[in-house]
Amino acid sequence: NSVAVPSTPQALLGSASGSTLALSWRTTWEGATPTAIRLSVSGPVSASLALPVAETFGFVGVPPGTYTFEVAAQSGGVMSPLSAPVTLTFPGACIGPPLPPSAFSATTQGGTVYLDWLPPTSGEAVASYVVSVTGAFTGSFPMPTRTLAAPVPPGSYTIRVASVGLCGTSVQTAPQTVVVP
Repeated sequence: NSVAVPSTPQALLGSASGSTLALSWRTTWEGATPTAIRLSVSGPVSASLALPVAETFGFVGVPPGTYTFEVAAQSGGVMSPLSAPVTLTFPGACIGPPLPPSAFSATTQGGTVYLDWLPPTSGEAVASYVVSVTGAFTGSFPMPTRTLAAPVPPGSYTIRVASVGLCGTSVQTAPQTVVVP
């Protein structure tokens, strides 16, 4: 009758641009399934905030000062250990775009394309992603999450993904090509 504990969020990254904060991390989904993310803030203003289960957080209007941020996964009343901390000073200056996603894969089954990638583990925080496609369809579209399953018409598709942060967009991942029969 032991209580299942969710796993600690990994690779917490932070960015400050002026008074704007961006945080990103990776939920590992080991242990109990998270029902919320708990953000702990310490500094001139300290707080503990319950966030929805997501892998990004942004806030505009951070008061001046130096803050330390940590996240934990919550499952009911049970919390994971806190992530490694990130310390940022506000107002902050842009350093540059985030690094590109890692472990990008594109596969197909029947008429559905499946995309999956991991966020970068260092550098600036990721706010979202951009998926770029050439081939039977050419275009780009924003993605708030790091997985996609979509039915597509027959054809060949070459796909790349880039990370988007407060201060720009990363270079794209190496291309993956899928053929839908």
